Amino acid sequence: MKRKPHLRNGPMFGDDCLLSTDQAAELLGISPWTLKFWRTRTRDRGPDFIRLGALVRYSRQALEQFIRKQTVRRQGAKGTHR
Repeated sequence: MKRKPHLRNGPMFGDDCLLSTDQAAELLGISPWTLKFWRTRTRDRGPDFIRLGALVRYSRQALEQFIRKQTVRRQGAKGTHR
């Protein structure tokens, strides 16, 4: 009989693993406090999250999407030296 993943060990959401705030912060290279601040004090900053009662989880897919959105495209960087 296959055991269900325990919440602390990264439950599955479809084919995606759900991460705690600490795990998500580590993956992003920021502090857990920053994620909490973005989640509670700002609307348009930080990755999407899932609230399960009092628990907050982040999907890897949402974190990857957040990282992609942070990409800054430099205009005119090719061959322009001043």
